[in-house]
Amino acid sequence: MNTPLISIKNLAAGYGTNHVLKDISFEVFHGEIFMVVGESGCGKSTLLKNMIGLHRPMHGEIRFRNKNICDFFENDQLYEIQRFFGVSYQQNALFTSMNTLENVCFPLKELTDLSLDAVKKTAEMKLDLVGLGNCGQLYPSQLSGGMQKRAAIARAMVMEPEILFLDEPSAGLDPSSAAELDHLILILSRKLGITFIIVSHDLESIFEIADRMLLLDKETGKIETSGKPASLKAKGSKKVKDFLNRSINKNVRSR
Repeated sequence: MNTPLISIKNLAAGYGTNHVLKDISFEVFHGEIFMVVGESGCGKSTLLKNMIGLHRPMHGEIRFRNKNICDFFENDQLYEIQRFFGVSYQQNALFTSMNTLENVCFPLKELTDLSLDAVKKTAEMKLDLVGLGNCGQLYPSQLSGGMQKRAAIARAMVMEPEILFLDEPSAGLDPSSAAELDHLILILSRKLGITFIIVSHDLESIFEIADRMLLLDKETGKIETSGKPASLKAKGSKKVKDFLNRSINKNVRSR
């Protein structure tokens, strides 16, 4: 089997003395679309924040290319690892005072020594990849919800990350826009080999794009199950089947 790109071992995470996650272990491989799902409050966002180095785990390991992120919280090496990560947050976090092109340019201007011309061309290429090649001069307020999501993904991609973390990418989108975003993620994964780790409430997306899924259990703070979505739906426990079927029935998209 391939060496995992990122590996979580015996992770415990939470806030203060409150444990949200306990004994979490899984691996993600290069080129996968890996989705983390579960009920509200089960720890999906907590897991993401720990994986990208925003919060330090209470216990366990987070290994990226066999380097334990937890060993680097006290020095600049954590930043060097984080440069391999791109993150698109649920609320997009676009700067309202900048147009779309300027938003995508921002990380390159702040974190690289590229010329302004190279920065602009790189940002334009990323906007083209997400279907916003003609929208660079528009401000976030002038973009639809789906377009804002695409702009946020373009900015997350601009530093050429190895892993893209998406936090609730389809939140607030209508069914058509959500389906278009799923299609974009598939294209970026299959054509560019980008690895995606996606936190989501949208169970419909699982059967559209996920290579594998991980279901967190809110009551125990542990992993209920993980694997290929279709296999889990067919052969998983009653609890897993009920969760998937209930979620799908609530979130069926109009085609």
